[in-house]
Amino acid sequence: MACFYPVSDGSDGGFSGRTNRGYGLRHCLDSGGVSFTCMRYYAFYLAKLVDERIDRRLLNSAMLKSILNPILHCIAVLLALIDTRLAIALYIVLPLMFFIPSKLERYVHSGETEGR
Repeated sequence: MACFYPVSDGSDGGFSGRTNRGYGLRHCLDSGGVSFTCMRYYAFYLAKLVDERIDRRLLNSAMLKSILNPILHCIAVLLALIDTRLAIALYIVLPLMFFIPSKLERYVHSGETEGR
């Protein structure tokens, strides 16, 4: 699959109206999201590298947030086939989603401040 977006090819001094296939960007975003999700799954559930006192619901909500990342990237690619503006909007919103700390991150941060 490819991510379609209007891009300047540099030869006409502006946007050519043609679509460019952003294989590299899409591959990096999806690969990064999938690898982080796999790493988090391994750490949370298989290797049990997380403190046992942490509530499982916190782990599950953080895992859900990780799983949403590659899924939403794939949805953005499919949206690009229908409406490029919607796909670009989703690609702008996706990183912003991770600036909001998850419940697990807030829990860990509150534990760090209490221990000082």
